[in-house]
Amino acid sequence: MRWPACTVLTALAGLLILGLAAAAPAGAHATLVGTSPGAGQTMTSVPTSIRLDFSGNVISIGLQLQVIGPEGLVNSGKAVVNRSTVTQPLASPLINGSYVVNWHVVHDDGHPDSGTFSFAVAVQGDAAATGPPVNVAPIPVDDTADRTGDRTRDRTADRTAEPDSLPPFFVVLGMFVVTLVVLVAVIIDRRRRREAGLPERSSG
Repeated sequence: MRWPACTVLTALAGLLILGLAAAAPAGAHATLVGTSPGAGQTMTSVPTSIRLDFSGNVISIGLQLQVIGPEGLVNSGKAVVNRSTVTQPLASPLINGSYVVNWHVVHDDGHPDSGTFSFAVAVQGDAAATGPPVNVAPIPVDDTADRTGDRTRDRTADRTAEPDSLPPFFVVLGMFVVTLVVLVAVIIDRRRRREAGLPERSSG
């Protein structure tokens, strides 16, 4: 069974439009979508860790996370990356007061991202005095370090990151090639039929 050329071209045009629509959001970078404690939140119980949630995966290379309170840095060990979540254990116990979190990550597509937020601890009955406000400069973004991290990233991370951005391009390219091939085939078919003296197929 041969489909009319008009039907084939219409279907391919629809697939091409769908491919372009699918490729558009693929270039968007992942972002921070939530934290625990939340930005500006006052904790009535002492937190034992800080958690950052992103809309996409991040990598360990280039990761920096500082939690600074009235008594200084309260990080306990290194931050742990689990796909799209970063967790930083805290020294215990934290005293009442304000805390500032500075973070810097590299997403698995190589895009660096950083930010700052604060929270407070106010545990009722805590004998410790409330510390003074904390003023801490954000972590500077070192583009050189990011580029170095991208170059030294292992091949496994590269294979994980590349499929997020490359497939839509190849899908669109493939659809374009298929459409071109079909157009050429239709033109050749009509030319042969004219040369053979046969009537052209109806395109409706």
